[in-house]
Amino acid sequence: MSIIIGIRIIIVICIVVIVIIGILLAILVPGMFKYIERAKNKQIEVDARTAFLEAQIEVADAFSVSALDSPLNADKIITEADVSGRIAATYNKENGKLTSFKYQDIGSGKVLEYDMKAKAWKEISGSITENSIVEGTGE
Repeated sequence: MSIIIGIRIIIVICIVVIVIIGILLAILVPGMFKYIERAKNKQIEVDARTAFLEAQIEVADAFSVSALDSPLNADKIITEADVSGRIAATYNKENGKLTSFKYQDIGSGKVLEYDMKAKAWKEISGSITENSIVEGTGE
């Protein structure tokens, strides 16, 4: 008789523990998805920043040897930056600086544009069909 009571108590305790674990999971799991999404968005911004820096280096190097008359290779920038996205950039031939820069993450399709005046990234609509870095106007 006491063995049956002991087993029943153990079963009730196990059920209570399972219910508590279920409640904790119901509270914690949605929060974890939010953090995972934020981490993915930050990784896209890091990739965009890396490609931007590589494009700046490429334009500055070409400017320093007066090679801005020949087209710059946007695919090389993506390869050197080791990112999986597309870029669309323009540069000023007179001062060897980027005047606009956009980056599209292939996986998510998000397009980020670097605001040269505010020095900040912002998400924009649209898409980039192919990598390009061309002479443009601006500062």
